[in-house]
Amino acid sequence: MIADIVSLICILAGALLSVCAAIGLMRFPDLLSRMHAAAKPQILGLLLILLGAALQNPHWATVSSLIVIVLFQMGTTPVGVHMVGRAGYRTKHLRSSLLFRDDLADAVARAESRERAAAQERAEADEARDLADAQDSVEAQDRAGDQHRAADQDGAEAQDRAVVQDPTADRSRAEPRTDGDGDADGDGDAGAGARPTAGGSSPAVCLPEGQASEPDERG
Repeated sequence: MIADIVSLICILAGALLSVCAAIGLMRFPDLLSRMHAAAKPQILGLLLILLGAALQNPHWATVSSLIVIVLFQMGTTPVGVHMVGRAGYRTKHLRSSLLFRDDLADAVARAESRERAAAQERAEADEARDLADAQDSVEAQDRAGDQHRAADQDGAEAQDRAVVQDPTADRSRAEPRTDGDGDADGDGDAGAGARPTAGGSSPAVCLPEGQASEPDERG
């Protein structure tokens, strides 16, 4: 009888604490206040409810299972709440006016200064790498231009040496070749299929046999 009364009291107290935690989550103003409302009353209310269940069923199998549940809740809930609080502090999801003590201000300031310094170093390294790449590109273009100019100069010097060694070769290539008749192509004929006539230099036209040339009516 006494065990039943104690079990009933524990279960009712645990349920009341869980209701208070739910009300705190809905009514408290900022993240840290809601975090306290979600963590402390919930853990205590869960412990009271599990204690009432153990008093109602005092067997080793039931008690061992309830002990495992309590250990998991006490090990995971504080860690999760701590991480949520740090994340909320870093993202400014809180009211600084409600804080009585701020132990993370110096640590966060140092971390932010290190992050800014690292970002500045990365930016400087990227800028230096881009500048070095641009200088390498300009130097490569200059080297290519020097090589082209050197090749052109070598070709011009080779042509000059060839002209100095054989000065007649350049003139023979430049002047056209003529034969004894004065023709540039050297064939000596005025045209293909033409022959000079007795009266002048006009070529005679050869007609097929049996076809006489008609007199020129205009003549």
